[in-house]
Amino acid sequence: MNSEKSSFFFKTEIKKLLDIVINSLYKNKEVFIRELISNSSDAAKKLHFKSLTNHSLLEDNTKLEVNINVNKINKTITVEDNCIGMNKAEVLENLGTIAKSGTKDFIKRIENTVNNNTNELIGNFGIGFYSAFMVSNKVIVETRKAGDSIENGVYWESDGKEKFNIRNIKKETKGTSIKLYIKDNESEFLDYFKIESLVTKYSNYISLPITITSDKDKKEDSLVEDKKIINNKKSILRLDKKNISNKEYIEFYKNITNDINEPIFWFHSKVEGKLDYISLFYIPSKVTFDLFLNKYVSDFKLYVKNVFVSNNTSNFIPNYLRFIKGVVDITNLELNISRDVFQDTKTIENIKNILSKKILGVLNTLSKDNEKKYSIFWENFGKILKEGLSEDFINKEKILQLLRFSSSYSFDEKQSISLDEYITRMKLEQNDTIYYLLIKNLDLSKDSPHLEYFKKHNIEVLLLVDKIDEWIVNSLFDYKGKKFKSIITSDINIEANDINNDEYNNMINDMKNILKKDIKNIILSNKLTKYPSRIISNNTYINSQMEKILLMSGQTVPKKEYTLELNEKHKLIRILKNEKNKENFYKLTNMLFTQALLLDGKSLKNSSEFVNILNDYILRFHKK
Repeated sequence: MNSEKSSFFFKTEIKKLLDIVINSLYKNKEVFIRELISNSSDAAKKLHFKSLTNHSLLEDNTKLEVNINVNKINKTITVEDNCIGMNKAEVLENLGTIAKSGTKDFIKRIENTVNNNTNELIGNFGIGFYSAFMVSNKVIVETRKAGDSIENGVYWESDGKEKFNIRNIKKETKGTSIKLYIKDNESEFLDYFKIESLVTKYSNYISLPITITSDKDKKEDSLVEDKKIINNKKSILRLDKKNISNKEYIEFYKNITNDINEPIFWFHSKVEGKLDYISLFYIPSKVTFDLFLNKYVSDFKLYVKNVFVSNNTSNFIPNYLRFIKGVVDITNLELNISRDVFQDTKTIENIKNILSKKILGVLNTLSKDNEKKYSIFWENFGKILKEGLSEDFINKEKILQLLRFSSSYSFDEKQSISLDEYITRMKLEQNDTIYYLLIKNLDLSKDSPHLEYFKKHNIEVLLLVDKIDEWIVNSLFDYKGKKFKSIITSDINIEANDINNDEYNNMINDMKNILKKDIKNIILSNKLTKYPSRIISNNTYINSQMEKILLMSGQTVPKKEYTLELNEKHKLIRILKNEKNKENFYKLTNMLFTQALLLDGKSLKNSSEFVNILNDYILRFHKK
């Protein structure tokens, strides 16, 4: 039995409101599918709750589900559920609230929602339903509340512009059907696989089964339906960990990441109370190139009550932990009205801090319990983790504890030395100092003049050979009360450094005149054994990365000042001291300085001069 329709005209304010909702509120049109499915999911939960005390509401006891029909011929998409449905009063309340809330104050509030991303309207006024008008020029709703007679169905229709119409209809089944007449310029949403992908993206773990049908035959009088369940992926997120097998954890990982490789580790936790969320994080076994790109999109996904919200979750996971993949499902997170922007910054910051500490704690446990797996992790993601030293001051010591280095202890290319292990081998004469050498590669370090003294006295030196290390040295201050110090600085005083020998004064003064543009000072030292000279820096040395930062910020870069350290016992130094020929003295001085630069991995200012000097000495040798 159909009744006459009743029309409700939108007021001027409401036209403006609908224009905001349809054209400005949502950043991405595709979320209309998420919103409509979420409404059905809510309707299913309401029916389940009410049926606990009134079982007759289930009517035919058919399993609750959502079906999406894509009809290219009629250019429609229909989202239909068999859940609790609505009566006429509820339709007016839920789909007509906007129509009867047309006050200037309400308009102002929703405009503020768009402009300032406030959250005061979330969950009110049926806003999610109106996202359908982003892609359609007409929407028809047919609904009947569970338990009502079939004659009490309700028909609602609107183009989202001037008015909406309501009338009673006869509806055999409980639940709600929403038919969208798709705009010509939104025809991409009439593709079966497009809708399937959107359901998988946003609603894959909705507990309500979601099926999709499409009218594939182009002849309108011979439509063929192909029904398929879309959200058939099992979410293990809210299951008890004791009941989840390793195989299920791995399968879930592959489902959410499309990674064909198994993860090396995972951890699953639940937090209840003021913060209510469940997290399941995975550590991949392989690194992907995009981790180092500026436009990297995380494989860490945020859900709110099983509904996908975003994988742009830098607010929840710090950048230096971006290699983590997984899912967080938050129960009490406030979003803005369009569910696109996080609102409660205090809650977000709390969750971020908790998750960061949890991840670092789990990595620490892995490093102690499974050295082999941690070695795989470090090889793949160690360089990224190091970024945290300059990003996360609060967790700095936890990050330092996870770092691994090569060192002069073994010169192993595989970085495996932890700071805790280093500390166990420290000598008393180190005075609680952790020594390190920043150098381009391990091969250069093996025969570096900087290490001669430390090798002789069996003092271990950490070898920083990764490019990122030029950044982190600016953040290396102390660890567990031990101070970090570079061995190329001039203020290392393990024992007497400089040697005062008056018989070398004339030689040193002459060398200073020759090298005055390149060095600040020349000293005699007992640190060298094999090599005649080395370059050290004063305490204001600025590495190349810090130099770039200063230049970009418009600051003055301090001039690089080197000290040339000479080995008094080396034969070349004694030859130089006794050299009376000014030209030979000049050449040998430059040779010693250039050698020191090369051994330190630095580039030469005048390579041709060095080659000429070297060739001259080679020819002299052969003449003899």
